[in-house]
Amino acid sequence: MSRSDPRPRNEARSKALMERALAHLRADPIAMRARAHNHLALVARKELADPRYLAEWAELIQADPDRIAAATLSDTDHAITLRSMNPFFIPFDERDQIFAAFRARQASSHETTGT
Repeated sequence: MSRSDPRPRNEARSKALMERALAHLRADPIAMRARAHNHLALVARKELADPRYLAEWAELIQADPDRIAAATLSDTDHAITLRSMNPFFIPFDERDQIFAAFRARQASSHETTGT
């Protein structure tokens, strides 16, 4: 039995998480940007990511949410990498809801396809 490639599902989920983060950014830009800057500083101190991407995120955090969306929600390799480093905090209950929705969709697709 072969398992389907999880990348499309993971990318859709990462987009959903990014979209939720952008909604929070639009609702409370000061708090969201402050937390994102703190997160980036921690990642930089611990050398957990490529400094080029950290510098790009440091710039993007200050940008208009539509610019952030344009940079992060496409299917390019660069956008995928940026999403993987999303510095915006999403409350755990909302993250859990997104993950649960994707698990439910996956279970439903397995029931309908018989895989």
